[in-house]
Amino acid sequence: MKIVAFLSAAWQNFRHAHSGNVTVLAGLTFIPAIGLIGLAADYAMALETKAKMNLAADAASLAAITRAQNDIGANQSSQTAIADGVAAANGAFSSNVGPGGAFLSQPISVSLTRSGGTFTAVVTYQAAMPTIFAKIMNINTMNIYGGSTATLTLPSYLDFYLLLDVSGSMGIPSTAAVLVSAEI
Repeated sequence: MKIVAFLSAAWQNFRHAHSGNVTVLAGLTFIPAIGLIGLAADYAMALETKAKMNLAADAASLAAITRAQNDIGANQSSQTAIADGVAAANGAFSSNVGPGGAFLSQPISVSLTRSGGTFTAVVTYQAAMPTIFAKIMNINTMNIYGGSTATLTLPSYLDFYLLLDVSGSMGIPSTAAVLVSAEI
């Protein structure tokens, strides 16, 4: 009971005092408020970088399966098609990522597999973006993860053969009786 009375009395004294209360409260809340605003700005920049990297990962996965499809169409082996597809994915990612590529903490991971007539490309990335304002709150980097998956099913080609007899034997009837009626 004495504690509640003490806190109530302290609050009343603090509320009725007019000598710099607002300044003290503003000073105490200013640093965390600036830190939170800076953290929000760094988070917005990280989201923008992640969106650009996701678009680059999408382009890389599509480039991988397209290149593999073209190689198979040109009668290349599956191993050659997969190797060319991985190289195309790396090139597409690096050309589309823009300045966000400087934040990659490790090279992108590209997995291109073929199962029957289906190619599946999986591209993943991991980046560590340095912060600008959040360093006030001792947050030096923001980790960004993402990736893309694309699947392509090759068309099935069926071999069929058609036998046509273009000789004159198909226009001539096979029996003499039919031959006579056809001449009349």
